[in-house]
Amino acid sequence: MVQTKKFEQTFVNEYLAWNLHDQDVLKRGKEEGRIALSVDLIKSGLLSVKDAAIKLGMSEADLKKRL
Repeated sequence: MVQTKKFEQTFVNEYLAWNLHDQDVLKRGKEEGRIALSVDLIKSGLLSVKDAAIKLGMSEADLKKRL
């Protein structure tokens, strides 16, 4: 019985750690996608660096590094 509880707790802990990691990866992927789309729009001349930086919440200098 004690080993079963220990196994269940280990499983739950590992699942929670994996789930948190997975959410972090998805969040970063979504942010990178927004930046990539903004870079494409800037390169197409449809969006200014200044406006994109404001929308993304980053400095113009940081965004220019991505161009």
